[in-house]
Amino acid sequence: MEEIYIFGGTFNPVHNGHEAIVKSVINNYNKNLIIMPAGLPPHKNDVEVSSDIRYEMCKLLANKFPETKVSDTELNGNKNYTFITAEKFLLKNIKPCLVIGGDSLRDIFKWKKPEWLLQNVSFLVFKRKDSFSVSYSDLLELAEKYKKLYNAKITVAEDEIPNVSSTEIRIRKIFNLSCENLMPLEIERFVDEHNLYRKYINIIDFLKNNLKEKRYIHTANVAVTAVKINKKLNLPQEKVILAAILHDMAKYIDAKTAFEKGFVASNKDFNKYKNIRHQYVGAFLAAKLFGIEDEDVLNAVKYHTTGRANMSMLEKLIYTADCIEPGRNFEGVQELRKTVENNFEEGFKECLYSTYFKEMQEKGELAAKTIEAVNYYCPEKINKI
Repeated sequence: MEEIYIFGGTFNPVHNGHEAIVKSVINNYNKNLIIMPAGLPPHKNDVEVSSDIRYEMCKLLANKFPETKVSDTELNGNKNYTFITAEKFLLKNIKPCLVIGGDSLRDIFKWKKPEWLLQNVSFLVFKRKDSFSVSYSDLLELAEKYKKLYNAKITVAEDEIPNVSSTEIRIRKIFNLSCENLMPLEIERFVDEHNLYRKYINIIDFLKNNLKEKRYIHTANVAVTAVKINKKLNLPQEKVILAAILHDMAKYIDAKTAFEKGFVASNKDFNKYKNIRHQYVGAFLAAKLFGIEDEDVLNAVKYHTTGRANMSMLEKLIYTADCIEPGRNFEGVQELRKTVENNFEEGFKECLYSTYFKEMQEKGELAAKTIEAVNYYCPEKINKI
């Protein structure tokens, strides 16, 4: 039976990780490779770019590898399940080998008919260079487990794929930032020419006009960091991105301007601590200027600097991402990042306490909400002082 390798995915957009996988398959496994963009992936309900556009991006990638073809098999307007596509090839006496990422193998029992797939098709699995992804040793264990249970044929590739995230690229394009080292140049040119991923234009224009360049980049970094952490938290992604984009929108708006726009200071710390004013004004302006009504998003903006007792998971996430985004370089930040990777709740508490300790050393006093938050989440640390 002829064997063909199928590299499926959303490809929203195509990036350097996809290109590395194609190159590895062709060089090391099988030149008979098909790239197959999904039309309506069952696990994703908000693919904002049409299947036709994503198909064109896949063709641009395939043009770099003459042996590779692009298939429109799944671009039929329906939700597509992998087992249906596999059945079509088997009926033609073609054995499909599915090219997938490590996370997909870990989550395969979230797919339709996973046992059937493990018994009837083979898999080539790639690990991404990402501490949030499944480790190489864990992938080997999974492959062995499924081999014993289902006689599965699973190969774990030795090549590690660059740690590139489609979501990160989409966020960077929201901010109109370059993705030179994240995606092939011809793909980025295509994305820019078609004005793809230009969501939240009004908010982004506001940020460009009201933030300094360094703070603008910081905001983009917070959004990317929040989305990465959220891989383990599984909060609604659009809420995460929106809260991150908005969190520092009022950073340089003074109190007089805020009052002129109708802001009312109901917090006694507002006048006392200038460094926290922007969180309150930001939440107010997000609602007033952009019609944001989601209380969780507004509270994530409103308490991202001070924290507070009994924070929602989204509030904790934005607070933490703000603390450890890549642009932060204070002493101890790398340890905080590692703690967040290993255990988000513990990492959040360490970020909160780190801020508390630093502020106490520098100023000797803190906003009431921060004291409230530290007493709520880190009482054992406070008692030791």
